Amino acid sequence: MSTTPHRSRTWLHIGLFILAIVLLAVVVWFAIRGHTGAPSTAAPTASATASASASADAPDATAPVSAREVREANAVRFEQLWRTYGADSTIDPKEFAHRPAKDVLNALRVTDYTPPDWSAVSTIQRNSDYGPTGQNPACQGTTNSFSCMAYPTVGEWWVQQAWGSGSRWIEGPTVEHTGEHTATVTGVVRAILVEPGDTFHSTDTYALTPSWQDYPCRTS
Repeated sequence: MSTTPHRSRTWLHIGLFILAIVLLAVVVWFAIRGHTGAPSTAAPTASATASASASADAPDATAPVSAREVREANAVRFEQLWRTYGADSTIDPKEFAHRPAKDVLNALRVTDYTPPDWSAVSTIQRNSDYGPTGQNPACQGTTNSFSCMAYPTVGEWWVQQAWGSGSRWIEGPTVEHTGEHTATVTGVVRAILVEPGDTFHSTDTYALTPSWQDYPCRTS
């Protein structure tokens, strides 16, 4: 009896078995390859989390500043320069209680009223006829008076008439856009005036009467 068919079936079985092993090896190899190449899904480290949070919260230093933001900053700076001068009007009067008179006078005394320089934030040209550099009011009509000759400018005259004065912002300034190139600045300024007596008395220091006043401000 011939054995050829039996041998053929045997070799067929062996071939199928080898093919199955090869296929299994290929599947396993692709599975291992895919696992090692996939991105890790493990939780990020604390340092990585903190770094990402800081980047999300911090402003982008390279972000360009808009023209609107520049105008807002200039408006605020201009108002601060214009309305901040002289004696500190935010001082609490209670701070002067039981203090030597000399200390109180030195804290409130203003000897210079130099106009602010706002050329960096505004193209407005200040009129030299007004403000501290303007002409002493006592010079109007005559320039021969002692006051006019001794104190020719408003600033010099004011130093002699009032012991001290000044102002500070206590609310704002806040910028509100009212047009493409216009804005309104609002807030509250507190002013202080220290007079020697009930009326102005040049160089006198008796009966000092400081007073405070708040002024709502609105500039367009």
